[in-house]
Amino acid sequence: MEEKKLVPKRRFRGFEGEWEAAKLEDIFNNIGNAFVGTATPYYVEQGHLYLQSNNVKDGKINLDEQVFINNDFYLKQKHNWLRTGDIVMVQSGHVGHTAVITKSLNNSVAHALIMFRDYKINTIPEFINISFKQII
Repeated sequence: MEEKKLVPKRRFRGFEGEWEAAKLEDIFNNIGNAFVGTATPYYVEQGHLYLQSNNVKDGKINLDEQVFINNDFYLKQKHNWLRTGDIVMVQSGHVGHTAVITKSLNNSVAHALIMFRDYKINTIPEFINISFKQII
C-alpha cells in the first residue's frame, strides 16, 4: 500500500511544510447560494453581467453566452455581489464545475451558483479551484 505523501513535490511560492486537510467552513466565512428564482423579467440587452451555470466550465468563466440584468435588480443583489478571488460552483447542469472570479468580474452577480466567499485563511483561490476540479 502506497503511503500518502505529506509534503508535495511542487509548491506555490510562500507555502512550505506538510499538507493540511481543512473543511470548507474552515476556509470560507461565507458559503451560500446566489439568487435562486425567476430573473428573466430583469433581463436587458445591456446592463450588468449575470453569471449563470453555462458560464462556468472546466475551471474557468466562459463569456461566450452573456445575460445582462437591469440596474434595479443588480442593486437588490448587492449582498451577493461577487468579489475578485471568490469561487463559484455550478449546482445544476454540469454540477461541480467551479471558477475563480477575476478582477474583470469584480462586483458581478450570479444566478443559482454556489458562492464561496470571504476567506478565513491566507490561500490561493486558483489552488482551491484546481482542488475542486480533482474531485468531480
